Amino acid sequence: MSFVPDNDLGYLDTIQVFFVDLTQRSIMFSGRDLRLLEEWRERGANARDVCRGLQDAATAMPEDDPPRNIWACRKWIEPHVERAQNRGVGGHDDERRGAPGGDGEDAKSEDGPPVDGLVHSALERIEQAGRQTDDEAIREVYRHAWSRVRALDGSDDDDPFEKLVAIEEELVEGYFEALDAERRREIDRRIEEESGAPLERMTKQARREHVLARRRRILIDEDGLAPLLE
Repeated sequence: MSFVPDNDLGYLDTIQVFFVDLTQRSIMFSGRDLRLLEEWRERGANARDVCRGLQDAATAMPEDDPPRNIWACRKWIEPHVERAQNRGVGGHDDERRGAPGGDGEDAKSEDGPPVDGLVHSALERIEQAGRQTDDEAIREVYRHAWSRVRALDGSDDDDPFEKLVAIEEELVEGYFEALDAERRREIDRRIEEESGAPLERMTKQARREHVLARRRRILIDEDGLAPLLE
């Protein structure tokens, strides 16, 4: 099995798709998982390093009880992160940065990325994307996402990751549905062709997560979708 399922995927997408393929289990990154992933990326690890650790975890765990989440695999992933940190090279610049918003006052602290930094960055991405499109259906999708994210701003919630992930999932689904029917069929055909037999072996939930991750990457790369977390 390849450590990196698709070189065109982003950091989080690569890890999610690899996890599903490795374990045949769907995964929704928890806030705790996402904090670890962002910490590792900030320290210089890229998706390949994390996937190698996941492979080690799956090898060490019972075959009938593969890993259930990133947190459970952390002791196997950490050595690969340390090696990445020691070599001083983590991957591309976008794989080494912290929370969206980059360096400066929004950068990740020892306790994790600040809530305001994550939320404000997501709001800025949505606002910019909304201004750049002339498609009213897509604008409406962005408006809905903006309202959901805006509700997190100034809230007492100190763990916005899971909520932002859920909002982005809705954004991906809404954006996909706003495309014309032929484009939607083309995207799904590509996912089927590129995934092949592994997609057929997945559970219904794992298949949904895999298709959603692949749609997300295609929409970002080719159809102008603005991601909230990348």
